[in-house]
Amino acid sequence: MRIAIIGANGGTGIQVVERAAARGHDVIAVVRSPEKLDGLTTTPLTIAQADVTDRGSLVSALQGCDAVVFAVGPASTSAPTTLREMGIRNTVEAAREAGVPGARVIAVSASGISTAGDDPFTRFVLKPIVQRVLREPFRDLRAAELVLTNSESAWTIVRPPRLTDKPRSGHYRSREQKNVTGGLSISRGDLADAVVDLIENPASIRTIVSVAS
Repeated sequence: MRIAIIGANGGTGIQVVERAAARGHDVIAVVRSPEKLDGLTTTPLTIAQADVTDRGSLVSALQGCDAVVFAVGPASTSAPTTLREMGIRNTVEAAREAGVPGARVIAVSASGISTAGDDPFTRFVLKPIVQRVLREPFRDLRAAELVLTNSESAWTIVRPPRLTDKPRSGHYRSREQKNVTGGLSISRGDLADAVVDLIENPASIRTIVSVAS
């Protein structure tokens, strides 16, 4: 498959680029500043310059792609933002205009925005604290998810918990529509495996999947 990763210079995006390429996919790294990928040795790799706030630039970057991964992180953990809501809207529209089959979009969200499936301690003690601290980025993520789920695209949402930079283990747990009980973290490498698994699995279309270690 020819897969575009938007936000390919981020901690998660780089890992998805590497895992997708390792599985033999044709990878397009979509970034606003290509110089941020200097030194990345993943091959084969095509770098496309685009900005999620500019739909036209995304249309050009997504030409000929079979799927799109939206892995844009928050610009801030405290300031109000609509970056991911706007970015998802532009991505869906650009994917359709570029002829991506079914406008296939896989978006990385966060399990922190939901308590469904959580154990009582996580639901009533941990999550209220996390949701208060990350109120603004979570608000943006909820809005982005709503844009995606209300679209006619072939979407998938993946919700990880706290991300770590621990080595990839090659194992993760997943659960549809609810959080993974007791799943408080996942490495970015294992999240990348999950993202590529979802890309390759047509049954994941129009589902929300939580993943955790």
